[in-house]
Amino acid sequence: MDDNMMEYNVSKLTSNLYLLRFKDTSTKYFEGLWEIPEGIMYNSYVYTSNEGAIVFDTWKMGLGNEFLEALRNIVDLRDVRYIVVHHMEPDHSGILKTLVEKADPIVLGHPLVKNMAESFYSVSMKFRPVKDGEEIVFDDEKIIFYHTPWLHWPETIMSYITSWKILLTCDAFGSYGVFKEVWADELSGEDYERYLWYAKKYFANVIGIHYEWVVKNLEKLVSRGVTPNLVLPSHGLLLRGDPLDYMYKKYKSWGHGEPEQGKTLLIYTSMYGFVERTVKIIREYFSGLNQDIDMIGFTDSNRPSISDVIGKAFDAENIILVSATYDADLYPLMKHIASLITRKTPRGKKVAIIAQYGWGGKAGKILEEMMSTQGFKVVGVVEFKAGEEERYRDKIIGLIESLKK
Repeated sequence: MDDNMMEYNVSKLTSNLYLLRFKDTSTKYFEGLWEIPEGIMYNSYVYTSNEGAIVFDTWKMGLGNEFLEALRNIVDLRDVRYIVVHHMEPDHSGILKTLVEKADPIVLGHPLVKNMAESFYSVSMKFRPVKDGEEIVFDDEKIIFYHTPWLHWPETIMSYITSWKILLTCDAFGSYGVFKEVWADELSGEDYERYLWYAKKYFANVIGIHYEWVVKNLEKLVSRGVTPNLVLPSHGLLLRGDPLDYMYKKYKSWGHGEPEQGKTLLIYTSMYGFVERTVKIIREYFSGLNQDIDMIGFTDSNRPSISDVIGKAFDAENIILVSATYDADLYPLMKHIASLITRKTPRGKKVAIIAQYGWGGKAGKILEEMMSTQGFKVVGVVEFKAGEEERYRDKIIGLIESLKK
């Protein structure tokens, strides 16, 4: 990682709880997949007491020296009694081996963590699995661990510090983006809106495939009496007050797969401009109705972020896909995008498909099968030879109007 891109902060959250945050602006593709020009932050938390310290998660692999330097600002490494592993993905557990070797703590986590850690890091550690609902008392503070599977791996857990009503949620309630602020309620205006977009995009990219587990886990936490005043995720800004209430409502909505009413997203791929002429017809139709439509186009001069596409598609009510046949198949980029939509966004959305071809059409049928077999409602397919969009104008408009039925 570029030294010029390294920055970390240590912030005191309560009388004995600290945030260790690394601001990563050098990672361009989160998980090697999702474009994040906005960067990302890794949050670790340290609870201190007369009995020693508990470290909740660490940072990404490769940041060991920086993490230990930040941690030494708070405690002597020999005083670290426990490490809590909420989730084994290496952006959270990447410094586990280094810290175990320096401090020799007891490692707490889901029963699956032990074998994963030994495999990932060849680490020998004093591991203690925690059951769902198990608690520990540390310097008179009760901390309860809850299993929250598929948010977003099966071994994910959360920690609840009861007296402060603090919930440490790991990936849940996280976001992309690098901010100087610690709390979301310290933002306002465009900065706050930008944070909300990063949070939705992050949810769609990372948790989207498991969205139905969000409600299951939230309902379980409520049934166990977990009513946090503070939510501390492992990425992004921390939540309290109005932003916490808002994000909790959004997570319930996203977890139920609820779309934004009336939101239509058009995604198109165009090699030589023929598809763009079709898109112009659709744009003019919506403009004539004074209705907004979000359009994302992949052309020979424009390559939008696919992570943005999935973020926008997640809560769309209607999706219009416009592409072409390529090598007697669906255009590869559209095939990739459509596959991600079927996996990462809620089923049941209405989809209109428009496809073009040079000498033989294949794309329309392939797209229709891809979407319909995964539970999306394909309202129709219009397919024609490139350059004949005006002859098919009425059919194109009719297809778009069928999204309203």
